[in-house]
Amino acid sequence: MEAKTTTAARGLPRNKLRSYLKAEGLAYSENRCPCPQPGCPGQAEIGSEPGTLRPHEVWSCPVCGAQGGLLDYARALHPDMDERQAAKHVKRLLNIRIMELEAMSAEQLMAMRFRRRSWRIENLMGPGLYILGGPSKIGKSWMVLYMADRVSKGEKVWDMRTTPCEVLYISLEDTPERLQKRLRAITGGRVGPVHLATEAELMGRGFEEQITGFLKEHPKVGFVIIDTLQKIRQPAAENYNYAQDYATIGALKRIADRQDRTVLLVHHTRKMQAEDPMDLLSGTTGIAGAADGSLVLQRRRLSTEATLTVTGRDAPEQQLRLDFDRETKLWRLLGRGADPEREKRERLLDEVTELVEACDGRWEGTATELLAALECEEMGPAALGRWITQYAAALRERGLELEQFRADRGRRVLRLRRKAPLETDAPLETDVPTDLSQEKSP
Repeated sequence: MEAKTTTAARGLPRNKLRSYLKAEGLAYSENRCPCPQPGCPGQAEIGSEPGTLRPHEVWSCPVCGAQGGLLDYARALHPDMDERQAAKHVKRLLNIRIMELEAMSAEQLMAMRFRRRSWRIENLMGPGLYILGGPSKIGKSWMVLYMADRVSKGEKVWDMRTTPCEVLYISLEDTPERLQKRLRAITGGRVGPVHLATEAELMGRGFEEQITGFLKEHPKVGFVIIDTLQKIRQPAAENYNYAQDYATIGALKRIADRQDRTVLLVHHTRKMQAEDPMDLLSGTTGIAGAADGSLVLQRRRLSTEATLTVTGRDAPEQQLRLDFDRETKLWRLLGRGADPEREKRERLLDEVTELVEACDGRWEGTATELLAALECEEMGPAALGRWITQYAAALRERGLELEQFRADRGRRVLRLRRKAPLETDAPLETDVPTDLSQEKSP
């Protein structure tokens, strides 16, 4: 077997085939590795070229007859790369310094033709690596299982079209029993071609090889969901830094890019306020920086409504307003973009809830006094009276009961109190449906 020697191959080590296989995340043994030819299920044999003074690792597949050296393997594995691109790719993976800077003219760039990239979920996710972040127990797993089901059937995700394919869902925080219940709730028993796993190795200890091996055995899988990042990362003695975060996400992105698949990685967010939702992702900015796109799910305390903020290299920046149906376990689309009235309502509900909690679960006073306690300058007492009457049900969902009655001298009084644990949602006998909208500012 005669190895190919080209200008592009100069500077490439001739005995690093196994190191390259490891860097690519491919499963291999001392003498065998996956055949890189697309569609070939064979195992190539690894050996040394006979008659060479220095070891020259080569491979040959007894199934399809393909053979070659390190550069040939890389080009077969990445057929979209030319010889020079493949050589640079190998050098980067093996941490070999690239001394030459390649540039092109603007005219050359404008003459190029590129393959059109298709969406997996229209205007949301295409090929590449995406992050879905959100607080614990907010409903991220329900959301990605819904996406998996819809994509596997080629049905719309909310109002967005999908490109159908088989799906791999790695759910590392669920047992098979719980996953079955969730799948039944989402699909009603009519499942699509979704593959499910509840166990996997850690990154650097076999996870990358497990994924690439599965995708080779199941070429129709185009959408991979990993739930969650923390379950596949190796424990660190100290907090992860930017370089570690970037390297971790970069390793998963290489798998997505090399396999031309969409990979969605579920992650957690921090308990903090941030002007930019992307800053909420737990860890450093290396996590969002290495990914092709990020989706951050935010839901107000005790509310079923949430926002999904989307940003990425290809997907348009957008904000989806969603509502979680506790009966069907489905996230439903309410609309797009900011909703000032809803945000104002939710903010006031939050402030009222916090006020009652700060008063040991009970607050009483007039609408004027409530306005002063909230330090609200957006409305007068009459408007606040109408507002709190209108949203009494929303307060009840947050665990608060509203009573309205007349006290001495005809004062209209509001009483807000935390519901007792055994209390029902039925109106209290003392409730009087009094409209406080006629109360005027003093």
